[in-house]
Amino acid sequence: MASDLDSSHYGMGVYAGDAVLVNAGTLTNEGTLMNDGVLDTRDGTFINNGTLHGVGLIQGSFADYGQIQPGNTNGVVAIDGELSKGVLTIDGDLSKVDGSMVIELAGLFDGGGDKFLTEYDWLDVMGNAELGGTLDVSLIDGFELQGGDVFNVLRVDGTLSGQYDGLGEGGLVGNFGGQDLFITYSGGDGNDVALFTNAVPEPAAVLSWSILAALSVAIWVMKTRKRKEVSPFSSPNTACFGKATTSGR
Repeated sequence: MASDLDSSHYGMGVYAGDAVLVNAGTLTNEGTLMNDGVLDTRDGTFINNGTLHGVGLIQGSFADYGQIQPGNTNGVVAIDGELSKGVLTIDGDLSKVDGSMVIELAGLFDGGGDKFLTEYDWLDVMGNAELGGTLDVSLIDGFELQGGDVFNVLRVDGTLSGQYDGLGEGGLVGNFGGQDLFITYSGGDGNDVALFTNAVPEPAAVLSWSILAALSVAIWVMKTRKRKEVSPFSSPNTACFGKATTSGR
């Protein structure tokens, strides 16, 4: 299917299997669009104001104001271009302006090279990623978090900029069954977004502990010196603390 006209989509649209939609105008999604095929907007513009999900490919520019949810239940979006958030393969640019990214976790396996086998949603960005909007994470299929769990939910070949609203580096994403889940923007090869269950101490906290440790050492040294000075049994080479017994005349 090909079109060089501007068009808007309302309601439910499904592109599956070998289906290819080529749009050379401006395609605007105002409803729900499930893409398991190919959406080619390289000669046009794609704007998502609704809900976009699936495990297919999007080629061309992508401006997102709505919600992107990887997979149909859980899946992967590879983005060959620039991305903000999503769960489809995007061979073009993705600008995240508003809305949310929905990630479902059902296990730790990322597919091992076969993205259709992944147990959690993640995005594969072959270009640059600019983050914005909110991040919504949920557990499905009875999955429970454990200490040491790591999920690389956004993998970026280019540059990564921006953050999700209210989630700074090391921020708390949520608590699931008593287990805290945090976020880092320097996961994977140092340029990816990862979720993890072990907290990374904030620099300020590390500094505070360092200062307290230094003060404790300083106080101990001062007390030791004072005790040496008042001891009647001290000599240039020895110090006596506690009870001492002497004998002689």
